[in-house]
Formats: sequence, structure tokens, C-alpha cells
Amino acid sequence: MELIRYNKLTLAKQGGRTAPAKVSISTYGVISFNREAIRMAGLNEGDTVELVQDKNNPEDWYFTKSKVGFMLRKNSRLPRLMCNNSVTCRRFFRSLKEGDKKTLSMPVGTEPTKVDGMELWPIITASIKQPKYTGK
Repeated sequence: MELIRYNKLTLAKQGGRTAPAKVSISTYGVISFNREAIRMAGLNEGDTVELVQDKNNPEDWYFTKSKVGFMLRKNSRLPRLMCNNSVTCRRFFRSLKEGDKKTLSMPVGTEPTKVDGMELWPIITASIKQPKYTGK
């Protein structure tokens, strides 16, 4: 038997990520990016980001750095960057028909899409429609 071990040490040696890039959006108006999303998209405290919705496919959302976006700040308890905008968050939830949940945490695509000079990072909203793996 030849075993392949998957843990923080072996993944780091193999160039793998130990935590997927994620963005979390809450009905309270908080948008936060985890450490891997920050690294991958090159985000820094003080940068401004905006959420972008595809008008033709309203469940498709992206984020991008922008001069007119919402300013990112550090989370005091976690290694995350966050910003606030309740109107955008409510529209996000409404477009996905997820009114019963308070916070959605979704993976970020590994490559940005370039549209009209913007580098759009896809928020994988389809992941919230998937049943959660229970290990059974």
C-alpha cells in the first residue's frame, strides 16, 4: 500500500492551499474576504472593492478592485478584510432567493475574468445550492 497524506504540511510542500479562497456576505451588510481570497486577489487594507452582478444571469456575482468601491478594513478578531454595504448585501440575497439565511460563505474562482478593463473575481454562488457533505 502506498499512502498519500493530506495535511497542512504536505499541501504546503505540494503547492496546495490549505483553505479555499472565500467571500462571506451577511444580511447585516458585511462583506468579508478570508486570507486566501486576500492573497489571491491582491487585496490590502484601504483598497476599495465593488460587487458586480451579471444583469443577464442575476445569480452570477463578482468582486473587483475599484476606485469608487467600498473601503476594506481589517477584522479585529480574524485574519480577514471586510467592508460594509447593506443595500448591496440585500440585493445579493434577493437575487439568490436565500432570505432564510443570515450569512453566506462562498468560494472564489481561482482566475479572474477580464471585462471592460475590470478584473472580475467570480463568487461561486452555485455552491450554496449544493447539499452539505455530512461524511456519510
